Amino acid sequence: MPQPPNSRAEPKRNSGRTGRRRLTAAEAALNGPKAAYEHRRLYSDQGPRQPLPTLGEPPAWFSPALADIWNGILTAAPPGLLAAIDTDNLISYCAAVDSHRRLAQARGRAAAGRTLARTSGTSVARSRCCRRRRRNRVPRLFPRGYGT
Repeated sequence: MPQPPNSRAEPKRNSGRTGRRRLTAAEAALNGPKAAYEHRRLYSDQGPRQPLPTLGEPPAWFSPALADIWNGILTAAPPGLLAAIDTDNLISYCAAVDSHRRLAQARGRAAAGRTLARTSGTSVARSRCCRRRRRNRVPRLFPRGYGT
């Protein structure tokens, strides 16, 4: 009488992962009490987690532009993603976004003021020198009175 194909217990497959297959709790128990303890320690459910406190209003010293950035980030973030522990990182990110916006606006204003035709009598060599000097100037990221 032929046996059905599933009558024999075949080893479990590795589901495409590399390395050794993770043992089940029963298989770990067969290896001894230490292996069973390690398996419970590594793979068992640790119980319900306490939710972290959420972020609230922006800091009082924020300018209106920074507060708008803060509120925009909080509304765009999925619930539970940002917690109170992320406050310092979010403050730094808001300051970076604000300075980037202001620098981009200043650069746009400077580009709009440029003319294509040179009407002054300056030489090409002198204008190259001035451009190089302007390019090497470091922009001030936080102007006086920033954030007050």
